[in-house]
Amino acid sequence: MSPPICLIRCFVVEINKDIKNEVLRDYLLVSATVEGAFQDFFRAVTDDSDAESKRNTWHRLLRTLETCKENFVYCELVDLSRLLNHISKICDSIFNGMYHINGEISEALLQSLDCLRQSVEALLHDPESDVFGGNAAVLDALLRRLSSHVSQVQADEIAAEILLQTATNFEVEFIPRGLMPQDMAGMTWRWSDYFTDAESAALQRVLGLIEQRNPFWRNRGLLQIGLVLDLNRCMNQICDARQLIVAVAFHDIGMMFLPDSILLKTSHLDDDEMQQVRQHTLQPNGFFEFFQGFEQAWKMIEQHHERYDGQGYPHQLRGHQIVVGAQLIAVADAYYSMTHQRADRTFHRSLARSMMEVSNASSFQFSPDVVAAFNHVIHEKIRQLNIKS
Repeated sequence: MSPPICLIRCFVVEINKDIKNEVLRDYLLVSATVEGAFQDFFRAVTDDSDAESKRNTWHRLLRTLETCKENFVYCELVDLSRLLNHISKICDSIFNGMYHINGEISEALLQSLDCLRQSVEALLHDPESDVFGGNAAVLDALLRRLSSHVSQVQADEIAAEILLQTATNFEVEFIPRGLMPQDMAGMTWRWSDYFTDAESAALQRVLGLIEQRNPFWRNRGLLQIGLVLDLNRCMNQICDARQLIVAVAFHDIGMMFLPDSILLKTSHLDDDEMQQVRQHTLQPNGFFEFFQGFEQAWKMIEQHHERYDGQGYPHQLRGHQIVVGAQLIAVADAYYSMTHQRADRTFHRSLARSMMEVSNASSFQFSPDVVAAFNHVIHEKIRQLNIKS
């Protein structure tokens, strides 16, 4: 006796649902690879790479996009496939010299990928969610226009509009065009305001040694300390400033002991290399025996890679289990990393996209209270710059 038709249909629906979820999960797994392929492509077309190298980089990106598009089409996720198709056409225009790659166009494409990833996450959470209503529908229309070979001036305007329309949790239109992350330097402060002459000399000497270890770290400590002090002030001095300054200055001291093959590697780290990197938060334990009275700072350093959702390291702490100082450092460190070059990424994000990424990570990577303070601090700096100009 054959099963009823309704049961067969239900079985087919469940299989299709499982396949669709598997495709969505697979895309999340490769999303970092997709972004890496984009950054390699942007680097190739802006550097003095030879024609063959540029062509190979473009073909790698194209193959990555085509695979994702085909998977989406197979599962009838035509809206997702259409977005990737627009993006592929825009990259083809860049490769063929129709568009000159600049900060706004590259940022718009990367932010579009972020929106695509967020749509995939939303569909996994709720298959019935309308991920293509509102801003997503506008993004689709803007990408279609950008893929239709408009003039460079029009392309720049559309890219700026994409950044505007994909903003979340804050007013990106408030950011003046061309404003750079380095314009957002933290509060002016002096070592002597917090430390004795002997302490200041010792701390600056060690910080100098840390920053010499990596060419991408030059002056990083002073910039990050300024931002973290701003966040602390915005949160009513929730942390002891002395402890906080020492923690920010030395939060990556454990990275000094990594081999150059890891510290200066220009490609993604493998699992074994990542395991070595994750030990760096535990390295300073013995170091603080020489700096008595900074036990709070050591705890901040140990926990600054913990995540609000418990998916961080080294102890998988979550929420309020993470000391507030570590939560402040986590946001400042991520913001600095996004807005400055690194060994594995010479392409850095704009102020708008960096703010978006920090905001979008609220409540799972970062504390929502610290993210709110971060947005307030950055907005206040922009407001002050607008007044001066």
